[in-house]
Amino acid sequence: MKKTILLAVILFFQFVLVAQIQGDVARAGRQLLEEYSFVLEGNWNGKIVYDVAVLNTGEISGLKFNHEESTIKSTPAQMKVRNYIADWKFEAGTHFPKHHQARIIITLVKPK
Repeated sequence: MKKTILLAVILFFQFVLVAQIQGDVARAGRQLLEEYSFVLEGNWNGKIVYDVAVLNTGEISGLKFNHEESTIKSTPAQMKVRNYIADWKFEAGTHFPKHHQARIIITLVKPK
């Protein structure tokens, strides 16, 4: 029984972590150059979603707030997340499209 629960927890966290970056970038298996947290402390509980364009050099060239997918609409929260992800770097390569698309999901939690 304990092994089943442990396996379920491991599979759940693998799914959750993989699901934080979606789109063409994720389907191509393109990796981030550093490890980043997808959970940030804030004054809100919920998620902020950005659609981004990633150059073949690995830099993020454009960010667009995804209003429909986000559960937090606060402008300060949006800016906090935007500033956090704007400098992320992905794996570079000439075999990637010039503007690879991705969706990045950041969860905000209130500290206890």
